[in-house]
Amino acid sequence: MKALHETDFKGYLRPDHGRLIWNEKSRPGYGLFDRALGVSYLYGIWESLEKKQERMIIMKSNLKEKVAVITGGGGILCGTIAKGLAKEGVKIAILDISLDKARTVTDEILKEGGEML
Repeated sequence: MKALHETDFKGYLRPDHGRLIWNEKSRPGYGLFDRALGVSYLYGIWESLEKKQERMIIMKSNLKEKVAVITGGGGILCGTIAKGLAKEGVKIAILDISLDKARTVTDEILKEGGEML
């Protein structure tokens, strides 16, 4: 679903479970019920992908010219967060016990054009 959404798929969403599609024999209504549930499930996933995309656009537009103070910014996880925020135009301040690790992340952000405080 994510791949279809990212490529702006415009076709039909049809979950074929193989029941009552190719003239098979089964209980009356069983295949239709399965497909109705499947369609609801697929549309729910599609809608969540659209809302996620909208939130990302709003989030990116609201981050410009903001300041983020990243505690533990010299570490792997917080350093990655700091780099990602810097790419979105956020000014970064890194706080870390290890001055060497903080300087390493700071240098990487500055090299990529980010701003540090």
